[in-house]
Amino acid sequence: MTTGNVEHSYQDYHSDIVNGITWQDMETIMQALRADNADELRAPLSKMTDKNYLFQVYDYLDPRDWTDDEYLSLRHFMSILHLAAQLGSANCVELLVKEGLDVNLYAKNDNQIDEFVPLHALCTRSFLEKKSDFEKCAEILLSNGADYTLRLFNDPNRQSAYEFAMGINIPQVKKRSTLFEPTSLRNKTADLVKPAFEKFMKAQEEKSEYSLDM
Repeated sequence: MTTGNVEHSYQDYHSDIVNGITWQDMETIMQALRADNADELRAPLSKMTDKNYLFQVYDYLDPRDWTDDEYLSLRHFMSILHLAAQLGSANCVELLVKEGLDVNLYAKNDNQIDEFVPLHALCTRSFLEKKSDFEKCAEILLSNGADYTLRLFNDPNRQSAYEFAMGINIPQVKKRSTLFEPTSLRNKTADLVKPAFEKFMKAQEEKSEYSLDM
């Protein structure tokens, strides 16, 4: 599994080039993801030295373009695939998977601790854009090796993406305890990805039954 590169200082974000791309390239990436425009994403993506690089996206954003919850939910070191999943950008997710981005890569927090994988991003930190298609994003990730059993913070006592999607074992959160925690651990977009998980699990069961009959 790719670990991603987080060995850089915050000052790097104000230099001319980080991981092969400029600040302007990152703005193009964000615009492409928000519009789910895979063609617009291709050029800056091709410049990236490490396509699984974990950017602290927060530093590239204009807070005036986002709600407070959206802005705070982006305060993590994430790959472009995490971002695409978070925005429900299915065309971009499909392109990124084809380009070899790690579907099971953990995003990290400021302490470089594993936090969540792209499947988690669909259910816990996502927010709707005009062209969001979270169900299709889940289908693409699951059909390309995304592990739905991986847990938040890589902790066996935390929830998997499957549990979030199905609404199983979800703790109750009364209110935001810090600026770095979502108001709810399960976003409403989890209901949108639930059919994709159900379809995938049914296909897996049928495949298993077929193998037993052979």
